Order: sequence, then structure tokens, then C-alpha cells
Amino acid sequence: MSHETGSSLQHPMMRINGKLEPVSWDDATDIFAERANYVIEKYSENAYAQKQFSYQYFENNYALTKLALRHINTPAHAFHDNPGHAPDTPGFRDAGIDNFSASYDDWYEADVVFLSGTDPFESKTIIWNEFMMRGTVDHGQKQIFVNPRKTSGSKFAEENGGIHLQLIPGTDTVLHLALSRVILENGWEDSAWLKKFPPANKWESNAGFGRGIRDTPWQWRTT
Repeated sequence: MSHETGSSLQHPMMRINGKLEPVSWDDATDIFAERANYVIEKYSENAYAQKQFSYQYFENNYALTKLALRHINTPAHAFHDNPGHAPDTPGFRDAGIDNFSASYDDWYEADVVFLSGTDPFESKTIIWNEFMMRGTVDHGQKQIFVNPRKTSGSKFAEENGGIHLQLIPGTDTVLHLALSRVILENGWEDSAWLKKFPPANKWESNAGFGRGIRDTPWQWRTT
């Protein structure tokens, strides 16, 4: 952890004369409010955009959501990795599948769990301790980790028959596409499932604000 990163966890940091400097919470809040008001008054609320992380209580930012949608009333608001208010994970929602519908038992019963860019040992304590570790002990579940650094979860996986694919940052897409190619070349894909739940076609994907038909309300469909 760098000095600047460690400091920002203790108090707000503001770039002054090209260098991050610590400021008080009162100063940070006042400066943010003044800047936001200036943008809104000069260009309208449509010029105010807000992007926020979201994985806890919608996800530890319910106040921020109300700020953007209720008080500022801007349409330019998005959470986590989404470009707007839309479902997540390309492909699954296009096919009518709720990608977050897996039960905790699914984490336990799976023979293999592929984890790319995350470590549930660090971020999903209940799923890891109560289900995945138990699955490893009870029926030999294997975890495959894809991360640029060694983590506690990847170490556990390697010690229990799993794999850690430690890649160079930015090369994960190459790895994922290579794995997909191997699956297709060997005919390991679930053809029956793909036939029942077809993905979006090229036009539908290109028409969806960069994220497929799930981001175009006039094209939403059910299968």
C-alpha cells in the first residue's frame, strides 16, 4: 500500500498544486458541494454525473443514491461496473437468466468454482467459510483462482487440489478468450442450453449503449 493510498483511508485527500494533500472532512464536503452547485446552476442537473461502488447496502451508499436521484435529479447515475441503471453480467440477462440467482447451496455443491478477479475468502466470508470450504472437505470441491497476486483464498485452493492462474494485470481478457476457445474447439459447451437461451445478436449488442440489449429498455425480451 502506498503512502498516498494509506493516507486516503484515514482522511480525505485533495490534489493541490499537483500533489495529494490531506484536508478535513468539513473542507472536503464544502468543496464538493460548491463544485456540484456550480455545475448544476451553470449547466443544469444533466451535467452532474455520479458513479459509485455498490455491493453492500445498495451497497453502503443509499445516501449517495438519494443525493443523485432525489435531490439533484440527474439521469447520469450508475453503480459499480454498469453504465447506467441496468442488470449486470453480459449474456446471462440477455438470455433471460438471473445471474445472481444462485443459492448458497450451489456454492457448496459445485465440483469446480472458477473465480476471476475476486477472492471470496476476503470478500464473501459466509459463502467461503460455510459453503465453499465445506464443499472442499465434504466432496473435494476445486477452486480455480485468476488473480495477479497471491491471496489467502488462492493459497487454500492450491493446497486443496485447486489452481491459481497468476496473470499479468490486463491480460485476463486474453486468458478468458483462450479458455473459451479451448471449450468450443473441444465441443464442451452446453449446446442444448445455448439453443434454449440464445444470446443477443450482433445488432442487439451494438444497439445497447455498449452493454447489449439489457441496457436498452425498448428491446428487453423474455425467453
